[in-house]
Amino acid sequence: MAVGEGLLAVLKADDLAVPQYLGLAARLLGWRELGQALVELGRRDLLHHDAMVAAMAAVHGCVHPSPLEEALRGSGDPRLRRIALEALVQAASPKNGWTADRRALLEERYRKDRSPAVAGPASFVTPP
Repeated sequence: MAVGEGLLAVLKADDLAVPQYLGLAARLLGWRELGQALVELGRRDLLHHDAMVAAMAAVHGCVHPSPLEEALRGSGDPRLRRIALEALVQAASPKNGWTADRRALLEERYRKDRSPAVAGPASFVTPP
């Protein structure tokens, strides 16, 4: 684990290695630390296209997507809210399902988001 953590620290320090950092972070960090890393990347304006692709993949690998979604949903950064939407979809996997609360979040928060980067994709999420 020490080698992985060392590599993670090196990648974190390199603005050009954000996608690689997120790929490794998804495997080494818990949901809370992953959320903090995403917030920090957003603050530094490093959530560019490739980083967002890596962030979405990280969410797909997250063991606890519900608390990650909750942590990111109120962000002022639409990129973080878009990642939160992805976490909501992941949380509603076939095992957990689209509960009434998840459906309400999708409808009332994400589909009505002020950013087209969030509301657009949310409008194409179709729970069973």
